Amino acid sequence: MVVIGRSIDEIEVGQRATYTRVFTEDEVKAFASLSWDHNPHHTHAEFARKTKFKRPIVHGLLVAAAFTHFGGDFFPGPAILATRAEMDFKRPVFAGETVTFTAEVTEVDRKKGRIVYVTTARNEQGEEVCRVVCYGIPTAHEVGDNPK
Repeated sequence: MVVIGRSIDEIEVGQRATYTRVFTEDEVKAFASLSWDHNPHHTHAEFARKTKFKRPIVHGLLVAAAFTHFGGDFFPGPAILATRAEMDFKRPVFAGETVTFTAEVTEVDRKKGRIVYVTTARNEQGEEVCRVVCYGIPTAHEVGDNPK
């Protein structure tokens, strides 16, 4: 048997994790297709050149979705079930730009079995581009095998 997830007793305020990634133009196109968001700010280079950004920007929700990697797969996850998320988009992200994501546990309510963690995204200049506050429920279950 394999245990997947973490119990609330394994999570403490102040615990944090970081990872870095680069969003590609192919990912932006795939996200546009999956989300049905073909806003020309993301998908049309000529249109974007006439905006304040001067080139297409990565969908904010694609950037913000990093919080699911922390809760679903990484830390404080795996297997955090999100019940609410608050997103704040501060600066654009461009395809090819390196973004560093840091998640930190800010609250643990053992009585209610809930946690809060904040994911902050920073661009190559160290500027905050996005912040997501996630409210979630940690779960851990014994299963027959690991689905990965």
